[in-house]
Amino acid sequence: MPKEQESDVSGFIAGDWNSHIHDLGAAYLGECPLTIEILSHSGVRDLNEMVEGITAVTTGKPKRNPSEYQDPKMNVDYIWKGILELTYIEKIVPGSIEPAYEGGTEYIPGYVEGGWKFTIQLYDVQHDEIVKEAHTTWTGTPLGFQKNLKNEYFAGKTDKIRIEILKELFNREFKDLKKIIIDYEKAPKKAEFESEVIKVESDKRKRITFKVTDEKGEKPKKWQRLAVKVDHGSLTNGTRCCDFSEGPKFYSFLCENGNVTIEYKAPPEEGSRLDHITVFNGCITRDPAVIRMEMVDEREEIGSVDIDINPVYETRLIVKGSFINNASYGRNFKVVNGSERYREDLNEVQEATFFVPLELERSDDMPILNQVWEYYRPKSITLTNCNIYSRKYTSSYASSPVGGHDLKSITIKEPLDLQISGKEAALQSNILVIIDKETGKVVKASPGGFAVDFFWHERYQQKGKVWSKEEGEKPVNVSENKTDEYRSDYWPGPVEDPIPDPTFRSISQSLRTFLNNMGTPLPAKIEIPEDEEHPEIEPELLVKFGDGKNSFGGNGKVVLENEYGPDSRRYSEKTFYWQITRIKK
Repeated sequence: MPKEQESDVSGFIAGDWNSHIHDLGAAYLGECPLTIEILSHSGVRDLNEMVEGITAVTTGKPKRNPSEYQDPKMNVDYIWKGILELTYIEKIVPGSIEPAYEGGTEYIPGYVEGGWKFTIQLYDVQHDEIVKEAHTTWTGTPLGFQKNLKNEYFAGKTDKIRIEILKELFNREFKDLKKIIIDYEKAPKKAEFESEVIKVESDKRKRITFKVTDEKGEKPKKWQRLAVKVDHGSLTNGTRCCDFSEGPKFYSFLCENGNVTIEYKAPPEEGSRLDHITVFNGCITRDPAVIRMEMVDEREEIGSVDIDINPVYETRLIVKGSFINNASYGRNFKVVNGSERYREDLNEVQEATFFVPLELERSDDMPILNQVWEYYRPKSITLTNCNIYSRKYTSSYASSPVGGHDLKSITIKEPLDLQISGKEAALQSNILVIIDKETGKVVKASPGGFAVDFFWHERYQQKGKVWSKEEGEKPVNVSENKTDEYRSDYWPGPVEDPIPDPTFRSISQSLRTFLNNMGTPLPAKIEIPEDEEHPEIEPELLVKFGDGKNSFGGNGKVVLENEYGPDSRRYSEKTFYWQITRIKK
């Protein structure tokens, strides 16, 4: 408080400011991906003091220095810093003694009337940074209800206009509190490696760097945490975290300058021949001195890469596919004597990666087509990565003179009992690789036929309330769990529309060329019929990258975006990727 202001109004200002945060609503404050909880500084301080005192009594040890247990870093991520200043004084109203209860008296502190300025900071106490600062001014008392409007004032119409000045400041500068924090924190949303597959010799080390960006493609805050999972190998840097049991290993890192370097060590010769590294948003922003680097939350995957370890197989195949479907639907309209609001958000993901070492069964010369057809049989099929889930969020509100409801629900579907579909049959199938004899390079292949199947397990929860004129208000809290009776599956495969096959050679022309090269003239009166049609092929099956001999593959992507109105839209994406690597022994 300014020294001229006897009455302490800081408690009123703090309470009024917090009330505007509460006005945002519990649903907004508690909604993922950022939940907001409001704590009282004095309440937390008193609680810490009480706990410290109880601990000292029960253990017989002296209380610690308050700086060790009263540091705001131990309890919160952000604090509000408010400064109330006098810009000029019109009048000082002195304190007075007033009658009180049962004939007593009480002292009413004095106050100042004049010009006031209130500055508020949203402050990151973990990293000593101002997130946002704003201020407002008014004339009158310090309680924050009055503001001078110049036009009316100079026109002589009024001296003060009564408004809720703190509410106006909050709505003007901090109404979208979550967006302010999210934009400030720049949480990591994407990790990009230099290539989809990185080669490493077994039992050797390799330095791997990946780039991390937020949802706008910018560098995250340097103190954002990442969790890196290694399925089979290990890392020689970073901090071990999460799960320390046998199996995949987790390591935590800070985003630093947006380029993260990991020191990867491949498993030994007798270990796995394919590894997989997955990067997660660590979802913890506090100072490592408060929450150790061993603590991360690895729920949100932001990137991954396959590690090809000391390839010893003659031929191996990697097949990847993904399906993403995001849909939003909303409506908001008035009905007779009431209103209705409804919103539904759906997020579906299906991703799978297969590693298939191949064995060459036979090679057929196709002289008329001037091609060589190689037939490979899978030696084994390994599902190296699988990410499948469905999440649907709904909110429904309706109100009328006779009743209504306010309900929110979430439906989460996850796979159970993941299996490779028809694995035994797939092991007996053939992968066809077609080589152009003129160039000696592979031009296309048939790498499909691998799938994963599972049971959908659904968890449903609905919370809220319903009310009616007759029965009043009733809470709603419904939870259900169920597992599908029949298995579902996901088949990675070509996603783009077929096109005329550019590798196709006219059978009639190829036959003429073949006979001519053989020195066998076409008998008189014998004609070779022309081809009736040009065959089509899915573009992804054509070789699009690699040298066509030792490493080659194809890929495809289809994106569908629709908008059905201001609050309804859909985005779906399908991808397919395959790569074959052949190693000469």
